[in-house]
Order: sequence, then C-alpha cells, then structure tokens
Amino acid sequence: MDKVKLENIRQTQKAHPQHKTEPRDIFCRTCGQELVEEIVTEEYVCSGCRHLVGIDDDFCWFCGSKLEQTGRVEHYHRGKQLTDGEFVTKKAKVLNNERLSGKESPIPEPRFHTDR
Repeated sequence: MDKVKLENIRQTQKAHPQHKTEPRDIFCRTCGQELVEEIVTEEYVCSGCRHLVGIDDDFCWFCGSKLEQTGRVEHYHRGKQLTDGEFVTKKAKVLNNERLSGKESPIPEPRFHTDR
C-alpha cells in the first residue's frame, strides 16, 4: 500500500479564556470575537484502509500493510477534496491570514479514520 500525504486546510478554535465558549462556537457569545481560524496541516494515511499513519511508519498500525512513500498528495478544504490549483490558492490566503469565505460552520468530519 501507499502512504498518501494529505494537505488540509482546517478550522480550529482559538483559545478565548476571557469568556465561556463551547467547542463548536464560531463566535464568542459574549463579545462577538471570532473563535475559529484556518490552519494548514499535513497528515499521512494508508491508501488501503485510510487510517492515519505516522510519517516514519513503515507499516500501517491498523491493517498491517507495508507503506511505501510515493509522493502522492491529496488536498482538502473542510473535508472536500481540491485540485492542486484550488489548494494552492486557498493555502496562500490562509498563510496571509485572509478569510476564505463567509461565516460557515466548522469543517465536517474527515473522510479518513482518526482512531488510534
């Protein structure tokens, strides 16, 4: 099996100790401050079972498949797969601290397994 690199643009909640917030809040209910920010992450999955694996793993911890580095990369934004060009454009905006779109809910669950 191949080890597939996933480049993701995800939303994460910023720390906001001044007021009580819930994990899925996008804005503070008390002061209105935006609580989510978009970040770029890199992860790896086994192409066979789609479980997350470590960058240095030689075998998948879940299915036991031998993992080969192939250079294969998949790009995602909020759970939706993107083309290389779409990802590069969105990644540049994230790195320049620009909002990608309006007030949207946090990303859906990823299409790969995260249990470990």
